[in-house]
Amino acid sequence: MIDALLSLLLVAADQFSKQFALNQQWPVFYNQRAIFGLVSHFELVQLLALLVLFVWFVFRLKQTRPLGSIERLGWIMIISGIMSNWLDRLRWGAVVDFIDLKIWPVFNLADGLIVGGLTLIFLCSLK
Repeated sequence: MIDALLSLLLVAADQFSKQFALNQQWPVFYNQRAIFGLVSHFELVQLLALLVLFVWFVFRLKQTRPLGSIERLGWIMIISGIMSNWLDRLRWGAVVDFIDLKIWPVFNLADGLIVGGLTLIFLCSLK
């Protein structure tokens, strides 16, 4: 239950940050591609396939070995980031990116959650 609440909080924070950027009229990029805008355009079939893969992934995760708290947080971050970007695709037909560091493609909090979660899982795998 705590995992679901944390995930919901992370998704809400990302959605709020995107809406805030839009309301403040910050420059935003409607990313119709995947992974920092580097992969080709998503079609409806691909979006549905992503949803099926996500549901399968969550189901499999619950069937595997127990996770440590840091590794579990990593997975929660990844799942939350994926879900929030998926909500963008349903809502706007694209992911809203607005964080521009000038040294990396424009991204959003959900992308940061995904990368941060992958980093935590990688670090846990080293021990």
